Amino acid sequence: MTDATTWSCPRCSTVNASDAPACTGCLTPRPELLSLPALGAFIAAKLREHFPAEDERDRQVLALAEEAGEFVGAYRRAAGMARRTGTWDDVEAELADVAITAYVTARVLDVTMDLPAESDTEPWASEPAGDVGQNRHHAVLNTAATTGWFLDTYLLDAGALGAVLGTVITAVHDAADALGIDLPAAVQAKAARVLTRGWRDTTPPTGTSAEATR
Repeated sequence: MTDATTWSCPRCSTVNASDAPACTGCLTPRPELLSLPALGAFIAAKLREHFPAEDERDRQVLALAEEAGEFVGAYRRAAGMARRTGTWDDVEAELADVAITAYVTARVLDVTMDLPAESDTEPWASEPAGDVGQNRHHAVLNTAATTGWFLDTYLLDAGALGAVLGTVITAVHDAADALGIDLPAAVQAKAARVLTRGWRDTTPPTGTSAEATR
């Protein structure tokens, strides 16, 4: 039984407190967060509770740049192109991070991304693939390139941020298509982690080298 102070998980039926962003039983995000725009808005609000308003826009754009780089790094490691090896799970998680962070960025910058209308109506909806095709390396590079285009647009204050940010999301879906990644599942899994890990780590870093902070 649920009331105004609880909600029932549609996946495992666990009854959760109304302020729980994800199910305590199976970590499924609560129903109203099962869309990327809603998830982005929720995360943006939580970040504002834990970080100062100063430099918010720059901080969030830096986050998107970081996530795109981490996706490229995860792919290189999984594809055997880097010094260290990696897993395909990391590639899926990092691509989901780019998608989520793009929606958070749209919220923080107060812009509307130019996307097909259906992308906002279905949970974790996918846009049609573009012209990247099935070249896996190029699909990954395209995600980085479109993110770079967005960064240039932001730095130059050239306007059209929503349109350019929309190309990042399209590139994410193209990459998922080329790499055979189930993006809705990857986003849901990543959202479960994001919503339950806390919003700011205040633990002092250990070690002094750059490697120790990675």
